[in-house]
Amino acid sequence: MNKICKVVFCAVAFLFPLLFSGCSDLLNDKWEDSADKLANAMGTDFNPTPPTTCSDTVSGTLSSSSSYVIYRFYAYAGTTYNVSWTSSNGVSFYYGYSATDINSYLSSYYSNTISTSSDKYVYIKVSQTSSYSKSYSMTVSCVNKSFSLYKWEEKTENSHTVSNTISNSDGYIIYKFYSSYAAKYNVSWTNSDGAKMSVSAGNYSDYESYFSATTTSGRDISVDSYNTVYIKVMPADSSSVGTFSLTVTETSSSYSVDISVYKTYNISSGGSYVELSVGDSWTDGEITSDTQSIIYRFPASAYKTYYVYWKKSTLSMMKVYYNIGSDDFSSYTSYETSSPCYIYNSSSDGYVYLKVEPYYSGNTGTFKIRVTNSYQYNY
Repeated sequence: MNKICKVVFCAVAFLFPLLFSGCSDLLNDKWEDSADKLANAMGTDFNPTPPTTCSDTVSGTLSSSSSYVIYRFYAYAGTTYNVSWTSSNGVSFYYGYSATDINSYLSSYYSNTISTSSDKYVYIKVSQTSSYSKSYSMTVSCVNKSFSLYKWEEKTENSHTVSNTISNSDGYIIYKFYSSYAAKYNVSWTNSDGAKMSVSAGNYSDYESYFSATTTSGRDISVDSYNTVYIKVMPADSSSVGTFSLTVTETSSSYSVDISVYKTYNISSGGSYVELSVGDSWTDGEITSDTQSIIYRFPASAYKTYYVYWKKSTLSMMKVYYNIGSDDFSSYTSYETSSPCYIYNSSSDGYVYLKVEPYYSGNTGTFKIRVTNSYQYNY
Protein backbone atom coordinates (compact mmCIF):
# COMPACT_ATOMS: atom_id res chain seq x y z
CA MET A 1 0.00 0.00 0.00
CA ASN A 2 2.87 2.36 0.85
CA LYS A 3 4.43 1.67 -2.54
CA ILE A 4 1.19 2.48 -4.33
CA CYS A 5 0.83 5.77 -2.43
CA LYS A 6 4.40 6.69 -3.31
CA VAL A 7 3.76 6.02 -7.01
CA VAL A 8 0.56 8.09 -6.99
CA PHE A 9 2.28 10.90 -5.10
CA CYS A 10 5.17 10.98 -7.60
CA ALA A 11 2.78 11.04 -10.54
CA VAL A 12 0.81 13.92 -9.07
CA ALA A 13 4.00 15.77 -8.21
CA PHE A 14 5.18 15.35 -11.83
CA LEU A 15 1.91 16.34 -13.53
CA PHE A 16 0.86 19.19 -11.26
CA PRO A 17 3.45 21.77 -12.44
CA LEU A 18 2.66 21.01 -16.07
CA LEU A 19 -1.09 21.28 -15.53
CA PHE A 20 -0.67 24.43 -13.48
CA SER A 21 1.58 25.93 -16.18
CA GLY A 22 -1.00 25.04 -18.86
CA CYS A 23 -3.83 26.63 -16.90
CA SER A 24 -1.71 29.71 -16.25
CA ASP A 25 -1.08 30.06 -19.97
CA LEU A 26 -4.79 29.70 -20.68
CA LEU A 27 -5.50 32.53 -18.32
CA ASN A 28 -2.87 34.57 -20.19
CA ASP A 29 -4.53 33.83 -23.57
CA LYS A 30 -1.66 31.61 -24.73
CA TRP A 31 -4.01 29.12 -26.33
CA GLU A 32 -1.57 27.19 -28.49
CA ASP A 33 1.07 26.90 -25.74
CA SER A 34 -1.38 25.66 -23.17
CA ALA A 35 -2.99 23.20 -25.59
CA ASP A 36 0.41 21.65 -26.32
CA LYS A 37 1.32 21.44 -22.63
CA LEU A 38 -2.03 19.89 -21.72
CA ALA A 39 -1.65 17.44 -24.58
CA ASN A 40 1.82 16.43 -23.39
CA ALA A 41 0.65 16.18 -19.82
CA MET A 42 -2.47 14.13 -20.62
CA GLY A 43 -0.95 12.07 -23.39
CA THR A 44 -3.72 12.96 -25.86
CA ASP A 45 -4.23 15.17 -28.95
CA PHE A 46 -5.79 18.42 -27.79
CA ASN A 47 -5.50 20.88 -30.71
CA PRO A 48 -8.98 22.01 -31.80
CA THR A 49 -9.12 24.37 -34.82
CA PRO A 50 -10.92 27.60 -33.94
CA PRO A 51 -13.68 28.65 -36.42
CA THR A 52 -12.75 31.13 -39.16
CA THR A 53 -15.01 34.11 -39.82
CA CYS A 54 -15.29 34.93 -43.53
CA SER A 55 -16.62 38.33 -44.53
CA ASP A 56 -16.71 40.91 -47.29
CA THR A 57 -17.52 44.61 -47.07
CA VAL A 58 -18.75 46.95 -49.80
CA SER A 59 -19.55 50.65 -49.70
CA GLY A 60 -20.82 53.31 -52.03
CA THR A 61 -23.02 56.34 -52.64
CA LEU A 62 -26.52 56.51 -54.11
CA SER A 63 -26.83 59.78 -56.01
CA SER A 64 -30.61 60.02 -56.49
CA SER A 65 -33.96 58.33 -55.92
CA SER A 66 -33.52 56.29 -59.10
CA SER A 67 -30.12 54.97 -58.02
CA TYR A 68 -29.58 51.44 -56.74
CA VAL A 69 -26.90 48.74 -56.53
CA ILE A 70 -27.38 44.97 -56.61
CA TYR A 71 -24.68 42.73 -55.11
CA ARG A 72 -24.44 38.98 -55.57
CA PHE A 73 -22.71 36.19 -53.65
CA TYR A 74 -22.81 32.40 -53.74
CA ALA A 75 -24.44 30.94 -50.61
CA TYR A 76 -23.93 27.38 -49.37
CA ALA A 77 -26.78 25.25 -48.01
CA GLY A 78 -27.02 25.19 -44.22
CA THR A 79 -24.73 28.19 -43.76
CA THR A 80 -26.04 31.28 -41.99
CA TYR A 81 -24.96 34.62 -43.44
CA ASN A 82 -25.15 37.72 -41.27
CA VAL A 83 -25.82 41.07 -42.98
CA SER A 84 -25.06 44.36 -41.22
CA TRP A 85 -24.57 47.92 -42.43
CA THR A 86 -24.26 51.59 -41.68
CA SER A 87 -25.99 54.11 -43.92
CA SER A 88 -27.68 57.47 -44.24
CA ASN A 89 -31.37 57.68 -43.39
CA GLY A 90 -33.61 56.53 -46.22
CA VAL A 91 -31.38 53.74 -47.57
CA SER A 92 -33.13 50.35 -47.82
CA PHE A 93 -31.78 46.81 -48.16
CA TYR A 94 -33.61 43.87 -49.76
CA TYR A 95 -32.57 40.36 -50.78
CA GLY A 96 -33.78 37.60 -53.10
CA TYR A 97 -32.62 34.64 -55.15
CA SER A 98 -33.00 36.21 -58.59
CA ALA A 99 -31.74 39.58 -59.82
CA THR A 100 -35.25 40.37 -61.05
CA ASP A 101 -37.10 39.24 -57.93
CA ILE A 102 -35.60 40.98 -54.88
CA ASN A 103 -38.34 41.84 -52.39
CA SER A 104 -37.43 40.38 -48.96
CA TYR A 105 -36.81 43.35 -46.68
CA LEU A 106 -33.80 43.44 -44.36
CA SER A 107 -35.08 45.50 -41.45
CA SER A 108 -32.39 45.66 -38.77
CA TYR A 109 -29.20 47.70 -38.96
CA TYR A 110 -27.18 45.28 -36.88
CA SER A 111 -28.28 41.68 -37.33
CA ASN A 112 -30.01 40.18 -40.34
CA THR A 113 -29.52 36.54 -41.27
CA ILE A 114 -29.92 34.77 -44.61
CA SER A 115 -29.79 31.00 -45.02
CA THR A 116 -30.75 28.65 -47.87
CA SER A 117 -31.68 24.98 -48.11
CA SER A 118 -29.58 24.53 -51.27
CA ASP A 119 -26.48 26.08 -52.81
CA LYS A 120 -27.53 29.16 -54.80
CA TYR A 121 -26.82 32.81 -55.54
CA VAL A 122 -28.19 35.47 -53.20
CA TYR A 123 -28.83 39.02 -54.45
CA ILE A 124 -28.90 42.07 -52.15
CA LYS A 125 -30.32 45.36 -53.46
CA VAL A 126 -29.38 48.71 -51.91
CA SER A 127 -31.71 51.58 -52.86
CA GLN A 128 -33.12 54.88 -51.60
CA THR A 129 -36.08 57.17 -52.19
CA SER A 130 -34.50 60.57 -51.55
CA SER A 131 -33.34 62.99 -54.23
CA TYR A 132 -30.21 63.68 -52.16
CA SER A 133 -26.97 61.72 -52.17
CA LYS A 134 -26.88 58.86 -49.63
CA SER A 135 -23.90 56.74 -48.53
CA TYR A 136 -23.76 53.20 -47.16
CA SER A 137 -21.38 50.46 -46.03
CA MET A 138 -22.51 46.81 -45.88
CA THR A 139 -20.81 43.69 -44.49
CA VAL A 140 -21.81 40.08 -45.07
CA SER A 141 -20.17 37.42 -42.89
CA CYS A 142 -20.36 33.69 -42.13
CA VAL A 143 -18.25 30.93 -40.58
CA ASN A 144 -15.81 28.70 -42.52
CA LYS A 145 -17.20 29.44 -46.04
CA SER A 146 -15.26 31.91 -48.15
CA PHE A 147 -17.20 34.11 -50.60
CA SER A 148 -17.08 37.50 -52.31
CA LEU A 149 -19.66 40.22 -52.93
CA TYR A 150 -19.88 40.96 -56.65
CA LYS A 151 -21.51 44.12 -57.99
CA TRP A 152 -24.09 42.58 -60.31
CA GLU A 153 -26.04 45.69 -61.34
CA GLU A 154 -25.81 49.43 -60.72
CA LYS A 155 -28.07 52.32 -61.70
CA THR A 156 -27.01 55.94 -61.31
CA GLU A 157 -28.46 59.18 -62.59
CA ASN A 158 -26.88 58.85 -66.06
CA SER A 159 -25.47 55.32 -66.15
CA HIS A 160 -26.65 51.72 -65.97
CA THR A 161 -24.54 48.57 -65.48
CA VAL A 162 -25.95 45.07 -65.94
CA SER A 163 -24.32 41.63 -65.68
CA ASN A 164 -25.07 38.19 -67.02
CA THR A 165 -23.52 34.82 -67.88
CA ILE A 166 -23.46 33.14 -71.30
CA SER A 167 -22.63 29.44 -70.99
CA ASN A 168 -22.93 28.37 -74.64
CA SER A 169 -20.66 29.54 -77.44
CA ASP A 170 -23.61 30.17 -79.80
CA GLY A 171 -25.66 31.98 -77.17
CA TYR A 172 -26.25 35.72 -77.14
CA ILE A 173 -28.10 38.50 -75.33
CA ILE A 174 -29.53 41.61 -77.00
CA TYR A 175 -30.09 44.61 -74.73
CA LYS A 176 -31.86 47.82 -75.61
CA PHE A 177 -32.23 51.35 -74.27
CA TYR A 178 -34.10 54.42 -75.46
CA SER A 179 -31.84 57.31 -76.38
CA SER A 180 -32.47 61.00 -75.86
CA TYR A 181 -32.35 63.57 -78.65
CA ALA A 182 -28.82 64.43 -79.87
CA ALA A 183 -27.24 62.51 -76.98
CA LYS A 184 -23.84 60.88 -76.64
CA TYR A 185 -23.18 57.56 -74.90
CA ASN A 186 -20.20 55.48 -73.86
CA VAL A 187 -20.57 51.69 -74.03
CA SER A 188 -18.05 49.63 -72.07
CA TRP A 189 -17.83 46.09 -70.72
CA THR A 190 -15.71 43.84 -68.52
CA ASN A 191 -15.21 40.06 -68.59
CA SER A 192 -14.67 37.48 -65.86
CA ASP A 193 -14.60 33.67 -65.49
CA GLY A 194 -12.41 33.43 -68.62
CA ALA A 195 -14.99 35.17 -70.80
CA LYS A 196 -14.19 37.24 -73.87
CA MET A 197 -17.27 38.91 -75.23
CA SER A 198 -17.89 40.38 -78.65
CA VAL A 199 -20.09 43.48 -78.35
CA SER A 200 -21.85 45.39 -81.12
CA ALA A 201 -24.39 48.22 -81.13
CA GLY A 202 -26.77 49.66 -83.68
CA ASN A 203 -30.30 50.70 -84.60
CA TYR A 204 -33.11 48.32 -85.47
CA SER A 205 -31.89 44.79 -86.20
CA ASP A 206 -28.42 45.31 -87.66
CA TYR A 207 -26.77 45.63 -84.23
CA GLU A 208 -23.54 46.87 -85.85
CA SER A 209 -24.21 50.33 -87.32
CA TYR A 210 -22.45 52.02 -84.37
CA PHE A 211 -19.60 49.57 -83.71
CA SER A 212 -18.54 45.93 -83.36
CA ALA A 213 -15.59 45.03 -81.12
CA THR A 214 -14.05 42.46 -78.79
CA THR A 215 -11.66 44.74 -76.85
CA THR A 216 -13.08 46.20 -73.64
CA SER A 217 -11.71 49.73 -73.98
CA GLY A 218 -15.21 51.16 -74.51
CA ARG A 219 -16.85 52.85 -77.46
CA ASP A 220 -18.51 56.26 -77.88
CA ILE A 221 -21.67 56.62 -79.95
CA SER A 222 -23.78 59.64 -80.94
CA VAL A 223 -27.52 59.43 -81.52
CA ASP A 224 -29.08 62.15 -83.66
CA SER A 225 -32.70 61.67 -82.63
CA TYR A 226 -34.92 59.80 -80.20
CA ASN A 227 -34.29 56.17 -80.99
CA THR A 228 -33.85 52.65 -79.64
CA VAL A 229 -30.26 51.47 -79.42
CA TYR A 230 -29.65 47.70 -79.47
CA ILE A 231 -26.52 46.10 -78.02
CA LYS A 232 -25.67 42.49 -78.80
CA VAL A 233 -23.30 40.53 -76.51
CA MET A 234 -21.96 37.11 -77.47
CA PRO A 235 -18.80 35.02 -76.89
CA ALA A 236 -15.97 35.93 -79.24
CA ASP A 237 -15.21 32.23 -79.86
CA SER A 238 -16.10 28.74 -78.60
CA SER A 239 -13.81 28.96 -75.54
CA SER A 240 -14.83 32.47 -74.41
CA VAL A 241 -18.05 31.78 -72.48
CA GLY A 242 -18.49 33.24 -68.99
CA THR A 243 -19.73 36.24 -67.05
CA PHE A 244 -19.61 39.87 -68.18
CA SER A 245 -20.78 43.33 -67.12
CA LEU A 246 -22.08 45.91 -69.61
CA THR A 247 -22.21 49.65 -68.84
CA VAL A 248 -23.92 52.43 -70.81
CA THR A 249 -23.24 56.01 -69.69
CA GLU A 250 -24.81 59.16 -71.10
CA THR A 251 -21.95 61.65 -71.46
CA SER A 252 -23.51 64.82 -72.91
CA SER A 253 -26.34 66.03 -70.64
CA SER A 254 -26.72 63.51 -67.78
CA TYR A 255 -29.85 61.94 -69.26
CA SER A 256 -31.13 58.80 -67.58
CA VAL A 257 -30.17 55.40 -69.03
CA ASP A 258 -32.32 52.29 -68.59
CA ILE A 259 -31.04 49.05 -70.08
CA SER A 260 -33.41 46.11 -70.50
CA VAL A 261 -33.16 42.68 -72.11
CA TYR A 262 -34.66 42.66 -75.61
CA LYS A 263 -33.89 39.06 -76.56
CA THR A 264 -31.78 36.10 -75.41
CA TYR A 265 -30.84 32.86 -77.10
CA ASN A 266 -29.28 29.68 -75.64
CA ILE A 267 -27.34 31.46 -72.90
CA SER A 268 -27.74 28.65 -70.35
CA SER A 269 -25.98 25.30 -70.43
CA GLY A 270 -29.30 23.69 -69.53
CA GLY A 271 -30.70 23.89 -73.08
CA SER A 272 -31.86 26.13 -75.90
CA TYR A 273 -34.24 28.40 -74.02
CA VAL A 274 -35.12 32.04 -74.37
CA GLU A 275 -34.53 33.51 -70.90
CA LEU A 276 -37.21 35.80 -69.46
CA SER A 277 -36.66 38.22 -66.60
CA VAL A 278 -39.39 38.81 -64.03
CA GLY A 279 -40.32 42.49 -64.42
CA ASP A 280 -41.97 45.05 -66.65
CA SER A 281 -39.93 44.51 -69.84
CA TRP A 282 -41.51 42.87 -72.89
CA THR A 283 -39.60 40.28 -74.92
CA ASP A 284 -40.24 40.10 -78.66
CA GLY A 285 -40.90 36.74 -80.31
CA GLU A 286 -41.60 35.49 -83.80
CA ILE A 287 -43.11 32.28 -85.15
CA THR A 288 -41.85 31.71 -88.71
CA SER A 289 -43.40 28.29 -89.31
CA ASP A 290 -46.69 26.68 -88.23
CA THR A 291 -44.64 23.72 -86.88
CA GLN A 292 -42.32 25.96 -84.85
CA SER A 293 -42.48 26.41 -81.07
CA ILE A 294 -40.44 28.62 -78.74
CA ILE A 295 -39.57 27.55 -75.19
CA TYR A 296 -39.04 30.27 -72.62
CA ARG A 297 -38.04 29.98 -68.99
CA PHE A 298 -37.82 32.29 -65.99
CA PRO A 299 -36.57 31.87 -62.38
CA ALA A 300 -39.37 31.36 -59.86
CA SER A 301 -39.22 31.45 -56.07
CA ALA A 302 -41.10 28.87 -54.02
CA TYR A 303 -44.70 29.61 -53.01
CA LYS A 304 -45.05 32.69 -55.22
CA THR A 305 -47.52 33.60 -57.95
CA TYR A 306 -46.41 34.83 -61.37
CA TYR A 307 -48.38 36.35 -64.24
CA VAL A 308 -47.49 35.69 -67.89
CA TYR A 309 -48.77 38.33 -70.32
CA TRP A 310 -48.59 38.35 -74.10
CA LYS A 311 -49.61 40.59 -76.95
CA LYS A 312 -50.28 39.33 -80.47
CA SER A 313 -48.77 41.60 -83.10
CA THR A 314 -49.06 39.86 -86.48
CA LEU A 315 -49.65 36.40 -85.01
CA SER A 316 -53.45 36.05 -84.89
CA MET A 317 -53.70 33.36 -82.17
CA MET A 318 -51.20 31.48 -80.02
CA LYS A 319 -51.11 28.65 -77.48
CA VAL A 320 -49.11 29.03 -74.26
CA TYR A 321 -48.25 25.95 -72.19
CA TYR A 322 -46.38 26.05 -68.88
CA ASN A 323 -44.56 23.53 -66.73
CA ILE A 324 -42.84 24.03 -63.36
CA GLY A 325 -39.36 22.54 -63.08
CA SER A 326 -39.26 20.77 -66.45
CA ASP A 327 -39.20 21.57 -70.16
CA ASP A 328 -40.95 18.31 -71.05
CA PHE A 329 -44.27 19.20 -72.69
CA SER A 330 -44.82 15.83 -74.39
CA SER A 331 -47.79 14.87 -72.19
CA TYR A 332 -49.38 18.33 -72.01
CA THR A 333 -52.79 18.75 -73.62
CA SER A 334 -54.00 21.91 -71.83
CA TYR A 335 -52.92 25.40 -72.78
CA GLU A 336 -53.85 29.05 -72.44
CA THR A 337 -55.02 31.27 -75.28
CA SER A 338 -55.93 34.44 -73.36
CA SER A 339 -53.58 36.66 -71.40
CA PRO A 340 -52.66 36.64 -68.58
CA CYS A 341 -51.75 33.14 -67.45
CA TYR A 342 -51.55 32.68 -63.66
CA ILE A 343 -48.79 30.39 -62.36
CA TYR A 344 -48.37 29.46 -58.69
CA ASN A 345 -45.05 27.79 -57.88
CA SER A 346 -45.96 25.37 -55.08
CA SER A 347 -42.59 23.60 -55.16
CA SER A 348 -39.04 24.75 -54.42
CA ASP A 349 -37.06 27.55 -56.08
CA GLY A 350 -36.37 26.77 -59.72
CA TYR A 351 -37.44 27.53 -63.29
CA VAL A 352 -40.85 27.76 -64.91
CA TYR A 353 -40.90 26.76 -68.59
CA LEU A 354 -43.28 28.22 -71.19
CA LYS A 355 -43.96 26.85 -74.64
CA VAL A 356 -45.45 29.11 -77.31
CA GLU A 357 -46.76 27.80 -80.62
CA PRO A 358 -49.33 28.86 -83.28
CA TYR A 359 -52.97 28.06 -82.60
CA TYR A 360 -53.98 27.65 -86.23
CA SER A 361 -52.23 25.61 -88.88
CA GLY A 362 -50.32 27.84 -91.27
CA ASN A 363 -50.32 30.73 -88.81
CA THR A 364 -47.07 32.71 -88.38
CA GLY A 365 -46.20 36.15 -87.06
CA THR A 366 -44.81 38.22 -84.21
CA PHE A 367 -45.81 38.71 -80.57
CA LYS A 368 -44.58 40.05 -77.24
CA ILE A 369 -44.36 38.22 -73.90
CA ARG A 370 -43.43 39.15 -70.33
CA VAL A 371 -43.58 37.81 -66.75
CA THR A 372 -44.43 39.81 -63.62
CA ASN A 373 -44.92 38.95 -59.94
CA SER A 374 -47.93 41.27 -59.57
CA TYR A 375 -51.16 41.69 -61.48
CA GLN A 376 -51.10 44.39 -64.17
CA TYR A 377 -54.44 46.04 -64.97
CA ASN A 378 -53.22 47.82 -68.08
CA TYR A 379 -50.78 45.92 -70.24
